[in-house]
Amino acid sequence: MSLFDRFHAAFEEAPPRGAFERLQSDLIKHSAARRARPAFHMRWSRMSLRLTAAVAVVVIAIALVAAYIAAQRPTV
Repeated sequence: MSLFDRFHAAFEEAPPRGAFERLQSDLIKHSAARRARPAFHMRWSRMSLRLTAAVAVVVIAIALVAAYIAAQRPTV
């Protein structure tokens, strides 16, 4: 028994007529070239991107200094 049959048996619902044919025709008609926009699009200006990078560098520097100070501290 296929997953499709088990799903419809569990819900006691008959599969719609021609569902596979509709899915198959939709998949055949689909073209991957239709997508015009990129999957990941950043709308940040160049200045805000630089500001974010500078803040990240400062945060990393503070974390490194804190780790160095914690490593130099004598253990009790």
